Amino acid sequence: MRTFGNSLSSIRGAFYVAGALWLVLFAIFLWLDRIHSDLFSRLASSMIYSLGVAWIPLVAILPTCAFALHVDASSVRHVFLDRFVLSRRSLDDLRAVEIATGWGAVLKFEKQKSIRFLGASLSELRSLCLYLSELRPNQISFSSGLAAAGFLALEDQIRKRGSNEEDA
Repeated sequence: MRTFGNSLSSIRGAFYVAGALWLVLFAIFLWLDRIHSDLFSRLASSMIYSLGVAWIPLVAILPTCAFALHVDASSVRHVFLDRFVLSRRSLDDLRAVEIATGWGAVLKFEKQKSIRFLGASLSELRSLCLYLSELRPNQISFSSGLAAAGFLALEDQIRKRGSNEEDA
């Protein structure tokens, strides 16, 4: 069985981005506030405003760590906190996987049933598709949104360039 989804370690980059955004916004708010108030209130208000804005992405991404897909040779399970099964579908019924055509991924099964999997990174979703294509070769159709396809193609080019430099 393999598990797909975000973990706290997989969203480490989001924490770095939020921290960098906080520093930039703090400097901007501090500069904008310097004309209107004294130093203490300027620092306090700048920190509050910049923290509020910078941490919005983390508040949106953090809950995605609570959800995962467990895939084995016979089923796909959508789980919450690695304990509670939200839905379970037979792998034999899986017909299509759509990545980033809306929000996240949609696994489509027979009888118009589906599992919506929100928030996983595109790299994680690519791993999911590769694993599913190994389990059921030529039996599942895969599609992705234009932005996801472009990002994954760019990621492939970066990996190829890195492996070519290592070989040289």
